[in-house]
Amino acid sequence: LTLPNATAAARHKARIALATVAEMQASLKTGDERIALLNIALAYCLEVLNGKDTAEADRPDPHALKEAGVRAGNLAEELGLWSQAVNVYTNLANMLPTLRPFFERKALKAQAHMTPAPP
Repeated sequence: LTLPNATAAARHKARIALATVAEMQASLKTGDERIALLNIALAYCLEVLNGKDTAEADRPDPHALKEAGVRAGNLAEELGLWSQAVNVYTNLANMLPTLRPFFERKALKAQAHMTPAPP
């Protein structure tokens, strides 16, 4: 992540790999430790989605966006961060138009958790 000659694509792959490590570590923990590790994994995925290390002239790698985005959405759901999950899926629908229907469905499912059921 800190090598000056590393490309944005390499940094994104590294962040996704670090998210994987944090998720695997979280699977071995419980309670606050588990939550903290899932939040770390989510942060790495969001850095990819937010274009960290991507120059304005660079086009983001669609594969990295999709992988980081799906994982970020799933992690946000697992953490009960429904609003964040909706935002992730909505942004992905705009960034990856060919997958718009998929991400719009995911956003609607996450949004259903935000709206309280009628009494």
